[in-house]
Amino acid sequence: MAKPGQRKRRVIGTTATGRSQRGDPARRGPTRQTIAKLKPDPLWALTRRGTLSGEQVQAAWDIRAAFEIITVPVRLRVSALEKIDCGGLDYMETRRVRRLVARYNDWVENMTRQRLPTGPVLDIVIEGRSCRDVDHARRVRKGCARELLCVALNLYCAVAGWPRHQTRIQPSDQPQRVR
Repeated sequence: MAKPGQRKRRVIGTTATGRSQRGDPARRGPTRQTIAKLKPDPLWALTRRGTLSGEQVQAAWDIRAAFEIITVPVRLRVSALEKIDCGGLDYMETRRVRRLVARYNDWVENMTRQRLPTGPVLDIVIEGRSCRDVDHARRVRKGCARELLCVALNLYCAVAGWPRHQTRIQPSDQPQRVR
C-alpha cells in the first residue's frame, strides 16, 4: 500500500501468451477471451466426424467461390488514396468462373424447385456458422441444418455431374422444413 503523498504503482497484466502488455501493441498476442471465441470451419469439423464426403466438401468450396464471385461488385470498397484504380473487376472472367456461376445458379434453381431453403446452407458454408447455431437461429429441431446441408451438397454434386457417393449419415429424402 502506498504511503500518503506517494503515487500508486500501476499493475500491468499479461496476455494469454504470457507477454507483458507494455511495449509494441502489435507484438501482443490474442487475449484468452479471443482464443476462446475462435472456432474451426464447420466444414472441417463435419468432415472429421465423417458427415461430409470429399465431393461434398468440394461442392461447398465451389459454392463459396461462386458466391464470392457473384458478390464482388456489391461489396463495400474502401478508397485508398495512394492507389490508382483503373476500374474493372477483381477477377478475370474465365471459363472456370462462368462454369462456377452457372452451376451455382442451377443449384439454386433446383433447390427452389424442390422447395428447399438455401439460407441455412449459405449460413453454414459461407458465414461459417455451426449447424447448432443455424438450428437455434431458425428454431428447428436439432440436426435439421445438418440434414439439409447434406441434401443440398448432394444436389450440387448432381447438378455438377459428379459421381454419386454415400455419406455415413443418411439424410432423409425430404428433410423437415427449415424456415
